[in-house]
Amino acid sequence: MRQRVKAITILLVLAMMVGLLAGCGSPAGKQKEAEKEQPKEQEKIILKLGGGLAETHPHTITHKEFAKLVKEKTNGRVEIQVFPNNQLGQQRALVEGMQMGTIDMGKSMTAVVANVLPEIMVFDLPYIFRDREHFYKVVDGPIGQSFLNEKMEKVGLKGLLFYDAGSRSIYNSKRPITKPEDLKGLKIRVPENPLMVETINAMGGTGVPMGLAEIYTGLQQGIIDGAENAPLFAYQQKHHEVTKYFSMTDHFRTPDVLMISLKVWNKLPADIQEAILEAAEEIKDYQRQLWIDQEKEVVEKLKAEGMEFNDVDQAPFREAVKTVWKKYEDKIGKDLIEAVANTK
Repeated sequence: MRQRVKAITILLVLAMMVGLLAGCGSPAGKQKEAEKEQPKEQEKIILKLGGGLAETHPHTITHKEFAKLVKEKTNGRVEIQVFPNNQLGQQRALVEGMQMGTIDMGKSMTAVVANVLPEIMVFDLPYIFRDREHFYKVVDGPIGQSFLNEKMEKVGLKGLLFYDAGSRSIYNSKRPITKPEDLKGLKIRVPENPLMVETINAMGGTGVPMGLAEIYTGLQQGIIDGAENAPLFAYQQKHHEVTKYFSMTDHFRTPDVLMISLKVWNKLPADIQEAILEAAEEIKDYQRQLWIDQEKEVVEKLKAEGMEFNDVDQAPFREAVKTVWKKYEDKIGKDLIEAVANTK
């Protein structure tokens, strides 16, 4: 009896095994296996882009257009979320965060990037660019591209695009500036960058390093007499409410640079990297024209608000800042300075 039960049990086990094997070979079994092999739907990539300027600033507007373009080129796989007004931190914090990989993307003045990449100060030298066209030729050419790629990558950043941020001039509450002597005794705010402090000092004033958020109060309370920047910046920060004279010294044409953390960049698929680079190149002309158009409008608005503009003979100022070029030759490299200055 026991032997009979044992035999029946063995037969039942064999039958179950045959059934399972047949199921694997059946259309239903194959379908289940195929479903397992199919890749899951690709997850959306979200990148946060930080900036320090207002919603209406041409750079912030460009960020949003860039985000739309990347979304289109990746069929919605990549979403770039734009955070203006220092929501992710001021420029230095953005640069440091991107180096560490805690911040995805950001835009900063090259003068701030210079804290980790001294060579890039070549773009911050006073009067290094003859005019806007000279600036474009340098940043679009081999010199600019070498920074966006290998040089910035050495410090944990991937450069995407140089933004036109206009030329910087001096505005103050005391008097028009027509010659270096007019700056004597005036405290002029500059970004927290030694080269910029020394430039204002060489031009005849006293450079005062100060954070962006402190400028309006500093002007209002007389801690500083003026600042230096593009008209568009002065208008959006409402500095015309606490200053009166805008003198077109055009001493800096410091670009801003759009970047992504190299740690974040290296994790992106190759096709996503390509889409981001294509979008950056395509948005370039849009950003530049937007800047030019808005700045023209802003100058007229500032004049209507009572700000007085005056042209400046820049020759004596150019002569005065030659000492700054000489002082920074070792940090930047004499050959690089000459290469930028001599670009045709």
